[in-house]
Amino acid sequence: MGNCSGKQKKVYPGRRTYIMYHGTTMENALKIYHNGFVPSSGGMLGPGVYRTWHQHGYDTAWVPPNCGMAPRGLEEDCVYDPNRIKVLEIILNRRSC
Repeated sequence: MGNCSGKQKKVYPGRRTYIMYHGTTMENALKIYHNGFVPSSGGMLGPGVYRTWHQHGYDTAWVPPNCGMAPRGLEEDCVYDPNRIKVLEIILNRRSC
């Protein structure tokens, strides 16, 4: 895998990098940018699910769209270790201007 600067990224067998979008308010986006993701106290799926999936090699637990667990019916990826998340960019929602 490479990046735009031409430098080669270290590749780990079986590990991947994903670029994902996290929809939230600008206030929350700035908090995440400055302080990192802070897990909720209970987690959407509960701590046992994250641990079990992680023991089988997964970094996230997946909630499919329209399954009744996410209020807006969107797909959710629940992260095991939020310290491995890196904010690349904050994009302003033009509809909120």
